[in-house]
Amino acid sequence: MPDTPNIYAAAVVYSAQTADKAALSFFAAQMCQQGYSVGGIIQDIIYDDRGVKIGADAVALDNGDRFPIVRPSKEDIAAGSCGLNQSVLTESSVVLRRAIAAKVDLLVVEKFGEREQLGEGLADDIMAAMSEGIPVLVAVPATAIEKWKKFMGGLGDMLPSEPKSLRNWWQKRQVSQQ
Repeated sequence: MPDTPNIYAAAVVYSAQTADKAALSFFAAQMCQQGYSVGGIIQDIIYDDRGVKIGADAVALDNGDRFPIVRPSKEDIAAGSCGLNQSVLTESSVVLRRAIAAKVDLLVVEKFGEREQLGEGLADDIMAAMSEGIPVLVAVPATAIEKWKKFMGGLGDMLPSEPKSLRNWWQKRQVSQQ
C-alpha cells in the first residue's frame, strides 16, 4: 500500500466578535520571516477614500498578486448580496495550485466562504494540498463550523483566531514530524 500523508489542517475560527482579524495573515508573515515557504491567499478589505468598505481582494502570499474577488454593485448591496465574483475567485485558485506544486511548508487560505462550503471555489485546492501532506490553515467563520467539519470528514483541528494558538499548532505539527 502506498504511504498516506498525514493530514495537518486546521480551521482558524473567527466571528464578528474576534478581536484579532489579522491573526492568520500575521502568522503567515511570521512564518516567512522564519524562513518557511508559505503559499496561499489572504484577503485584504478595500476601502474608498472616505473609509467605506467597497470590496475585498484575494492576495497571493508568494508574489502579492491581487484578485478583486468582491466588488458589490448597488444592486448587490440592495439585494443583500456580497458581490462575489466567482470567476475571479476561480482564477485565484492558480495561487494555491502554484503553492502545492512548490510543496510549500504551509498553505494559508482566507477563507472557507460560501462557495467552499458548497464544495466549490477553492475547496478542491484545499483538499489537494492536504492530500500532498502540506499543512493547511483555513480561516473559517464560526457560522460555518458544521459545514467545515463535514467538508473535513472529522479530520483536522479547530483553532481560535489567535497568534498563540497558531504558533502552538505549528509547534505541535513540527514535533509530530520528527
